[in-house]
Amino acid sequence: MAILKNKIVHFLLIISAVILFDLISFEIAMPAGNTPIIIDENLKAGMTLKDAIQLLGPPEKIFASDAGTVVMSYDKLGLSLEIMNNGNKVEKINIQSSFKGMFATGIEIGADFQKILSAYNQPDIMTKEFIEYSDLARRFQLSEGKLTGAELYSSADKINKPVTDKAPLKETARTVPAETVSEEVNENMREALREELREEVLEELREEAIKGYSKDFDVFSLYGFNVERTSKGIIISEIIPGSAAEKGGLKAGEAIRKAFYEGAGKLNIYSVGGLEAILRRAVTKHKNTINILQDDNYYHKVEIPKIK
Repeated sequence: MAILKNKIVHFLLIISAVILFDLISFEIAMPAGNTPIIIDENLKAGMTLKDAIQLLGPPEKIFASDAGTVVMSYDKLGLSLEIMNNGNKVEKINIQSSFKGMFATGIEIGADFQKILSAYNQPDIMTKEFIEYSDLARRFQLSEGKLTGAELYSSADKINKPVTDKAPLKETARTVPAETVSEEVNENMREALREELREEVLEELREEAIKGYSKDFDVFSLYGFNVERTSKGIIISEIIPGSAAEKGGLKAGEAIRKAFYEGAGKLNIYSVGGLEAILRRAVTKHKNTINILQDDNYYHKVEIPKIK
């Protein structure tokens, strides 16, 4: 342990010397205040430490973690970098809730979880607290369905074996990381578990999202149809003559399987609340049409009514 600590201290001295040399030789006197920080564009996990310092300027704090990594903190920028004690590249980027930059996909702190899914497609693991993409080596942190931070790793194996001493995320009954699944389980079964996890958590988030929308109008009355939950799914029980639902070709007695509008991903419908949420969002976002898939495997294009 003493040898490890000595190595860390020695490396800290080297890092400090490198920073000082850069400040003097390259005149990096200030953080890149006029340069927007764009993750995956000018700031990436795996980039050289020198390039990171030239972009961000000198860190406000440098300290060693118990795991043997060197942490370079940029609190004013809302991020920190981690470097292995014998390396010269950024192994991990920690994005904080105060981060003012953005991702190359356009995502920023405070973005709705649906924007993350639209930008990166289906994740490997998803709970109400985080969304993880193993192949992309990143984990997005959530609070009430909004992005509050992120952990970006230099390679996919680092996300399963973190370079920091941070305690692993607490597993819940819905968290089924690949490493906890028996090696005898084939990849198709693993993917089925992941899909079940994603849909279950998504449905919970959709249900909660309803609370954030205005309740001053009855969604189903506005569109002109009623639904009920049955063993076969969410079935249209009634269609009002002359309504948007009737004009769009929706059929009573058939289940609604999926729904989406322009700019949003296709959502599987598992509950009345989930359907209500997307119908309400389409109205409040002033979209023109919404596509609804029924049992006949045909997407009906329904005109979105306006609130009078």
